[in-house]
Amino acid sequence: VGSNPLHKAVKSGIQNVSKLLIHRGANVNEQNNLGWTALHIAAAYGKPIHLLLLKEGAEINAKDIHGQTPLHKAVQKEEESIIKDLIKYGANVNPQDNSGFSPLHIAADLGCDDIIKLLVE
Repeated sequence: VGSNPLHKAVKSGIQNVSKLLIHRGANVNEQNNLGWTALHIAAAYGKPIHLLLLKEGAEINAKDIHGQTPLHKAVQKEEESIIKDLIKYGANVNPQDNSGFSPLHIAADLGCDDIIKLLVE
């Protein structure tokens, strides 16, 4: 399965269309061929639509085909505001992907001290 209309709306950052699709029955947890949900996409592309997705029941710890969660994606893109919100909404800060890397490993590899602090607090 490729990207669905919700995935495309989220990637484009079109909040009103995303909200309409969700209210018309779009599954916020449907995965594409990479295992990405709409929340993975929002985190990876830095789209502030993540809060809408969380309020609409997005699985915060969903894993893609590589075992990465939306938090992994947000850390890879150094999206501090999204990272803060994911943690606030209860994201597991220690999940390991299929290669054994946690968001903390990724932040350390990138040299992101501020993100490391967020993850260990």
